[in-house]
Amino acid sequence: PEKQRLPLYDMDVELSTGFPAEVAEWHQAVGNARGFVIVTPEFNGTVPGALSTVIEWISRAPGGLMRGKPVVLMSAGDLADAGVVHRTDEAFGLLAKLSKVLP
Repeated sequence: PEKQRLPLYDMDVELSTGFPAEVAEWHQAVGNARGFVIVTPEFNGTVPGALSTVIEWISRAPGGLMRGKPVVLMSAGDLADAGVVHRTDEAFGLLAKLSKVLP
């Protein structure tokens, strides 16, 4: 699926009209995957908003699409403490609750 078409997460939309078609495409792709490798830059000490949006929509899918699936996380940036955001960022924390994050 194309992340450029994925709308920002909005609980009001989800509750009033259900998942948008673009989100349903992501749910299907995630449900079919055996595991994930997520590599992302860091911006201002956190992950980009687009990745956060994907994680938010995926976390709302019925049936726990990522439950038990292996996930490898890597982040990078140009600051001295860069590359550790995946251990502290809230979006990745949510991802860790949904899946099996590998060291």
